[in-house]
Amino acid sequence: SPGTPIAEVCIAALRVRDITKLTSNYFGKFLELHRDGLLHPSIETVAARTGRMSIREPALQTLPRGDKPDAKLVRLSIIPRNTDELLLSSDYEQIELRIIAAMSRDPGLIDAFARADSGEGADFFTEAMRATYSDPELTKKDPRRTLIKTLFYASSYGAGVSKMAKTAGVPEEE
Repeated sequence: SPGTPIAEVCIAALRVRDITKLTSNYFGKFLELHRDGLLHPSIETVAARTGRMSIREPALQTLPRGDKPDAKLVRLSIIPRNTDELLLSSDYEQIELRIIAAMSRDPGLIDAFARADSGEGADFFTEAMRATYSDPELTKKDPRRTLIKTLFYASSYGAGVSKMAKTAGVPEEE
């Protein structure tokens, strides 16, 4: 129960695990990859399987996000080189599909984004997964969400069934 010595030890053990993860996944990589105190990531404009941009060494797109202290600590550790410079970070949140929805004037896509943005439902891809599998109980953690996401982007960039199946790592029949 909370407040007991065993609970305090468990909390401390979990915190050590979190700190170890931060150190190995982020801070250790930053120290390993820096040159003269600066990170110089490789930006590959079409390297990801989905045809999107990839940033590696370090993989800056994988930095933790949100309001949790650990996420803030990692993100705040990356600072501009000079005090008169500014570092901006943005998440375009399905920008390609939002542009497709706007340009195509597809009422289904427009409505799906409006529901997701209003907080009425889950995020766009979770809602699409729920509709695809006819299961309103599916959550963002379901691995099929990644499949749905991959298929949306692959089809948006003109992939046929064969290419979509290969990109998603599933049989064409699925």
